[in-house]
Amino acid sequence: MEKGGLVYDEESTTVYGLSGNSMAIRKEETHMRLGSSTYWWRDESLTPRHIEQMAREGIAVLEISDYHPNFNYLKVQWLREIHQAVQENGLEVATVHTHLRWYDPALHLAHPDPIRYRRAVEAYLRAVDALVLLGHPLLLTHDLDLAGTDGVEDPKARERTVEALREIAAYCQSAGIRMVVENMPRGWATSVSRLCGVVQEVNHPALGVCIDTAHAYRGDDVNQALRIAASLVTTLHINDADAREEHLLPGKGAIPWRTIMQQLQEIAYTGDFIYELGDPAALPSLRANFHWLQHLTSANDKQ
Repeated sequence: MEKGGLVYDEESTTVYGLSGNSMAIRKEETHMRLGSSTYWWRDESLTPRHIEQMAREGIAVLEISDYHPNFNYLKVQWLREIHQAVQENGLEVATVHTHLRWYDPALHLAHPDPIRYRRAVEAYLRAVDALVLLGHPLLLTHDLDLAGTDGVEDPKARERTVEALREIAAYCQSAGIRMVVENMPRGWATSVSRLCGVVQEVNHPALGVCIDTAHAYRGDDVNQALRIAASLVTTLHINDADAREEHLLPGKGAIPWRTIMQQLQEIAYTGDFIYELGDPAALPSLRANFHWLQHLTSANDKQ
């Protein structure tokens, strides 16, 4: 498939110029590590077998999604077993992607009822405790929603959310962890400006932003989202999208990856490169795809 002046061959680790002459991928000077979410196995119980499979395909860092049927923030033995499997396979877990409102819609950091609000905050604090057992540095959520019933931002909801995030961020910092909030493809968090505004108001070093490229494609525009979030971007969700689908392998959708890689270079992003894809059949292609994307940046440098 031709993308941005290069042909991406997902069956190999070679990038071909338009002339057809092949050239080996050069190791780029980068701090970004190849990572993947376990999201594509979200309907399966997460086991050491999945961790081993990631390691065999050259993944360096993992994001564990809490969608897995056997995931439990309070199941200490299971958390330790997963942590051991990660260590034995020479990997690191970069992030746990929490979906607490998926488990219980009332776990809302802007909830107007004081008891339910407190319950929501405590649920995030217990998630932080689980991350300590897993040895993970980042807790990621996209559950922020400050809109009122009319769809307009509710000042009281903002006040409650900022207060909650300050408490959670302080707890994270005491545990040696950070929290990141993610943009969404619809609703209040579609606007990266709004999301960053809340993070800036909280003003805590343990709170940052995750930019999901497919979500931004449906919202602000990916390049604009990266420019707005720039200094706050702590991690990424890398996936492609088109008019119908997201969670696609980069190069399979409509996102202009050459300009995205250039934008990441311009904002000096050096965090992890976490793929969040929907089909595990793409796993053997990730390493080649990662190098292809890096080569796009190198090609930009030469123009």
